[in-house]
Amino acid sequence: MKKLLLPTGMTLVVACFPHTSTAQPVPNIDYGTPGTFLAGPTTDPALSQMGRLAVMESLGDYVVTIPEGPGSTPDSVLVPQIWDFSNPHQPRLHPVDLNAGLYHPYQAHGTVKRFDLEDQSVQVDLGAFEGATLWPDNSISNIVWKGEPCFLDPRPGCHDELDIIRNPIFGNRSSQYHPWTFTSWGTYDFVNSIGELYLRNDLMATWDQIGETGIIGSAHFLGNLMIMASDQAYSGVATFDVSDPTNPVLLDKISVIGDQWNPTFATPAVPRGIGGYSSEVHGHHVVFANRPNDIIGEGGVVGAITVVDFEDPANLQVSCYIEFGDEDPMYVNFQDEFAFVDRFKVNIETCEEVLRFDEIAHGAELSQFSLPLGSLIIGGGIVREEGDSVNEQGISVWVHQSGPDQRAPYVSYHIPKNGQNNYPTIAPITIHIPETLQGRTLIPGQNIIVRPVGGSPIGIDYILSQTGMMTIDPFEPLAEDTSYEVLLTGVADYMGNVMNDYQFSFSTGAGGNTQLPPQVSDVTLSPEGAI
Repeated sequence: MKKLLLPTGMTLVVACFPHTSTAQPVPNIDYGTPGTFLAGPTTDPALSQMGRLAVMESLGDYVVTIPEGPGSTPDSVLVPQIWDFSNPHQPRLHPVDLNAGLYHPYQAHGTVKRFDLEDQSVQVDLGAFEGATLWPDNSISNIVWKGEPCFLDPRPGCHDELDIIRNPIFGNRSSQYHPWTFTSWGTYDFVNSIGELYLRNDLMATWDQIGETGIIGSAHFLGNLMIMASDQAYSGVATFDVSDPTNPVLLDKISVIGDQWNPTFATPAVPRGIGGYSSEVHGHHVVFANRPNDIIGEGGVVGAITVVDFEDPANLQVSCYIEFGDEDPMYVNFQDEFAFVDRFKVNIETCEEVLRFDEIAHGAELSQFSLPLGSLIIGGGIVREEGDSVNEQGISVWVHQSGPDQRAPYVSYHIPKNGQNNYPTIAPITIHIPETLQGRTLIPGQNIIVRPVGGSPIGIDYILSQTGMMTIDPFEPLAEDTSYEVLLTGVADYMGNVMNDYQFSFSTGAGGNTQLPPQVSDVTLSPEGAI
């Protein structure tokens, strides 16, 4: 047992049971036709034992699974686990006991990972100070989470366990974009219209966000841009410039989908509002999963996906809307230009459904999470009806594209933009890479470099969300009137495909023309997975 002293004087006891056997990665081969079912509760009932599977993240060649209590059957094993998918037809539980509690990190449906320079380890945040940690010798254990949000960091302003209890804003979905954090509202909760904006754990601004925009939901952050995205209140999307975090400036708001998309049940009296059970950001798009079982006024809501484009944050536009009928989309994840929502694979760029998985035929369920591993999807499910002969919760494995995965990751968007001037010195740098990435290829100062143009790298930390959103936080504020360049090099996805070097520049001053030559990313559209 390892005993660690918290700054508050409390004692946290963490058991470490390292296991040094090494998993093999999922073989990068052709698994057959897109839509093929490989494994699930019908092939192995043990794949349902962890309950409602809400979050997954890769850790080396392994996968960390984090269940959610509500919605799980009473006999579920509600703890984070480590799984080996080296034989995707027969996933197996890795024999390491994390001795971790179930803390529902980031409102139960998110996590982040990072590379720790001190220990040369990769960590996945399990919530409540715990981190599943992959060591250089490939052993795994659970130690104190060492990254941001900085629960145990001695720097001024970092919060501890008592802060979490007093202020649940720390640890909500917006904390996946640390150093930013903002109040999250939900139709499940009591709604107080006063929002609180934090930067590096310091309160910067309070204002009546709901009174200003009417939006009940959660915040996303990219650089100096804050995006409010509605939940099932279907109240819209709003963008704020937070360059001066003490004075957020509303840029635009969009509330309804628009008749050009022919939304079902929309009427002039009750237009189809924008929102969803949850939302995530892909590139410069907010992607919503729309559940059908909530009725807002006279306007019925059917299962759908809605996409709002914020490339011009002062001119928000609906760029995609696809209805799925009597389906139950709840959560979203990404690979390349594709979104995985419930049992559907959707091309966000062309606004087309390209594949649907036949859950009923195989006694499986994918509504809770989808983790892309090359040409495969690891699905996270919830039981449809308690008492059924098949318990669909837990893990299932599917083919979503033909052939081996040979496509390299690419940068879909970033803020600051290439050549942007007058970037605020206090803002982080945000980069989206829509892929499941290898944490050992995300080393600060080696694979992720921020430096003055022509100078040496500056100290940085980062967190990477389960959807590929990387938030880079410099140790010190950026220097004024200085041009910076950002370089990503040697970054690889789970299957080992290495991204082309990607570089861009920006300035914290007038800067002149700091724009670097255009960088070429792999953005070739693939027909694989088409039906």
